[in-house]
Order: sequence, then C-alpha cells, then structure tokens
Amino acid sequence: GVPPVVRAHQIVAEFDWGSVNVHLPASMNGLVATGWVGSLVQGTPVDGAGRPIPSFTHSATEFVETHLRSAWRVHVWGDPSVAPWWAGRVTAVRVVTETQGPELTYGPNVTIARIPVGRDYSGSVGIDGPFDVAVLGGEDLDGCAKATLGHVRDTGLVIVENSDRQACAVAIEIFAALGWRRIDFWGLLPGYLFRGCTTVLFKDERYLNPSTTPDAHESSFGPSFAQLTGQ
Repeated sequence: GVPPVVRAHQIVAEFDWGSVNVHLPASMNGLVATGWVGSLVQGTPVDGAGRPIPSFTHSATEFVETHLRSAWRVHVWGDPSVAPWWAGRVTAVRVVTETQGPELTYGPNVTIARIPVGRDYSGSVGIDGPFDVAVLGGEDLDGCAKATLGHVRDTGLVIVENSDRQACAVAIEIFAALGWRRIDFWGLLPGYLFRGCTTVLFKDERYLNPSTTPDAHESSFGPSFAQLTGQ
C-alpha cells in the first residue's frame, strides 16, 4: 500500500482549496500565495504563480531574496530546476548536480554541470569564482563546505539546505569556527506537511540590520495579510 506519510500528502493535495478561497481570497491564503499548495500538487517547489523556487523554508527564501544584488554570482550544489529563480535575480548562476539527465538550457547566465561526487564535485566552486552566494544543497556537504572557503566573498552568503539533518552539522561548524554568523530559518518546506530548517551563514553584519521595517517588506510571495488590509 501507499506509505502513511505519502497518503497524508495526497489527502491534502486532493483538498478543494477553491472552497476555502470563497471565504478567503487566494492572495490572503498563505498556503496558496506562497505556492505551498502548488508545490504539493506539482511535486516540486514553486511559488503561487507556479514558477520554480528554492527548496528552502519560505522564511529563508524571503530573507535571501531581500538581500540579493543583481551583480551577484551564485554557485549551487543541488537541483538544476531552481536555476530560473536565481537567474532572474543575479548576473550569473552555476549549478552543479551529481544526477544524470538531459542537457538543460535556462538562459545565457546559467551554467549546469553534471559532475559525479568526488574532488571535482566539491572543487567545482573554484571554477569561475569567486561567488557571492554558495548553496550547499547536494552531496558531500563537508567537502563542499571546505571548498567554499576562499571562493565566496566575505560580503556574501552561504546557504545550507535541510540543515536540521545531522549530516549538516560539521559543514555548519566549519564556518562557525571561522567567525561566520548564522541564522536558522525554521518553518514549512514547499509542498511538505512537516517543518524543516534552512541555515544562512554570513560575515557581514549588515544582514542583521535591514534597511526597511517589516511593513515595507516586498516579497515574491506577495504581501502579508496586514499589508493587504492596510493595517
């Protein structure tokens, strides 16, 4: 039979969300507006409009997109499907994946490299660097963390996906030992009923001092309930 966890997700995916929208507009329904429902139905992280998003917790995605700069360059170990999200926000994106598959083309500022796990996999961050963001979302987390040092600018970010896993502890400690600050963003993951954590590491303290107050926050997930209602 179907595993209980899978069946639980199927039940929620089959729910008539239109019946909820009759009483609460989709723009005010956070599960719909953030793409959480769409991610569950499609089986891949998407926003409310069905566009690819990172598999970070939603709060981590909002934090990261607030601080991105158009001139930045990003290195990602993980799923290539996230490339369009980055490509629309920064100058260049390099995605390294250990999985085999068809050649993917996402645009002139995106490079997809399929590299088996090993020295060339973790060391790929040394190609075309330095970078402003490194995302540890694939295999060999410890090796990738060590390789990242020296190839991400001190003004940039290092992001660890699913950082609540024991396998991520050493990678995070590598940066902590060198004085990198850390914020753990707990919350729902796109399309999953359970919570998770995405960790963002940085050296520059400006990330702790946003230039705007929350009422002026702009998000690709849309405005909050208070913003929509003018509170």
